[in-house]
Amino acid sequence: MKKQKNMNQKFAEIYENSIKKPEEFWKNVSDDIFWFKKPSKILNKSNPPFYKWYEDGVTNTCYNALDFHIDNDRGDRNAKAL
Repeated sequence: MKKQKNMNQKFAEIYENSIKKPEEFWKNVSDDIFWFKKPSKILNKSNPPFYKWYEDGVTNTCYNALDFHIDNDRGDRNAKAL
């Protein structure tokens, strides 16, 4: 039960950070994926309510999910389906 409490506490902290400082939060998240071109700006709020996240960044979700791991010599390992 203690582990569950810690997980819930950690989730609450992460969620709170995402609400209080969304641009900083999503900047940190963006550092965890591969970008062909890293975004220079995380959030463009110039035309509400049409916000643009990672507007000038270039990535590929398929590459991040599969090819990145193959390129890093992990292609022979089983993937986890969550």
